Amino acid sequence: MSLKTIKECNDRLASLGEKRQVFKSLKQAQATVEQVEKRVSAKALPAASVKAALKSVLSVRESLIAQISAEQAPRAKAELYGKLSASLLTEIGNEKDAAKKVELTREFMRAQKHEAYCLHAFAQTDPKAARAAKLLRLID
Repeated sequence: MSLKTIKECNDRLASLGEKRQVFKSLKQAQATVEQVEKRVSAKALPAASVKAALKSVLSVRESLIAQISAEQAPRAKAELYGKLSASLLTEIGNEKDAAKKVELTREFMRAQKHEAYCLHAFAQTDPKAARAAKLLRLID
């Protein structure tokens, strides 16, 4: 352990959010610091895994949004909005918090609306291809 004085141990405890204590010996102080560090690291691991999972979900959504904004073709944009809607729908089903569920539902509705706008734009630019795509969607 790199802590050589009781003062350094108390400083380390304070940096970990613990109160400063009076120790009889350096060994006791070092043991206390070690226990507090283990406890803090054990608490930090689940929070880190939740944050990592949240980042992966957000990164998927953010990557889809970035792809949508970069895409020019209405048909491809509509497909990307469809993927975004599907991912939002699964998130809505997994969400427990009512406020977040409402926010995700609103985002889902916006994605559905934009998908419809893109499909309409696609139908206006190439009506025959739009009809063929619609028939293919009915078959699937």
